[in-house]
Amino acid sequence: MRPGEVIHPKKAQCRLPASGWGLLNLKGGVVTAGKEWTDDGGAYEVHSLKRRAAKATRLQEHRTARQVAEFLRPLGFEVTENVGGTGVVGLLRNGDGPVVMLRSDLDALPVREDTGLAYASTVRATGADGQEVPVMHACGHDMHITCLLGAATLLAESAGTWSGTLLAVFQPAEELARGAQDMVDDGLFERFPVPDVVLGQHVAPLPAGTIAYGSGPIMAATDTANVVLHGRGGHGSRPESTIDPVLMAAHVITRLQGIIPAR
Repeated sequence: MRPGEVIHPKKAQCRLPASGWGLLNLKGGVVTAGKEWTDDGGAYEVHSLKRRAAKATRLQEHRTARQVAEFLRPLGFEVTENVGGTGVVGLLRNGDGPVVMLRSDLDALPVREDTGLAYASTVRATGADGQEVPVMHACGHDMHITCLLGAATLLAESAGTWSGTLLAVFQPAEELARGAQDMVDDGLFERFPVPDVVLGQHVAPLPAGTIAYGSGPIMAATDTANVVLHGRGGHGSRPESTIDPVLMAAHVITRLQGIIPAR
């Protein structure tokens, strides 16, 4: 998809500016969480898939992966499972043209869902420490799966309007920051066509019917660091001869947090 190119699934038409960030308002296809996905031409349904998306923590996405594979096969995709662990790759060849990779993540988080919704997760799974934990899609990965399967459906059913190769990649262990590397290490770009363009996605608190897009790094990631502060003990009657590591830690926290507004 190039800047300035028109995208038109059925009646929805959106034009991308030549560069930079932008917003697309979708007037044809509508995605509603927990309901059907249809456009006003009719029959594209990803039935309540968000409601039914299996919940599995990192590297345990076996049932989720199986559901994805079972969904893709009837659409004509060549499906390979267990790529980089529990990853799934769907390949749809449609003549000459570029290779486009669409990517979604699969895993859930060890968080209890208290939304009160009728389809709220009640699933429990074994965490990394061997303890049983509640599990939910707290980071939108169920919506990512649903959107990618919806896109795969639209593209498979409108194959006469485009040519090329579609690579639908469903990545495990995104929350561990290792699932993508696991798939690459398992030969993702040796076993399957190398993409000319890769399109990722993530839900965000935008107005309904709006897509924000950009190129390059557009979302934040997190990392961790261990910091050891060394104190010195002493008697309570002579605090001036001690070094209090708790006080030091408190000052470090406030000073580090101050970097954010300062920038």
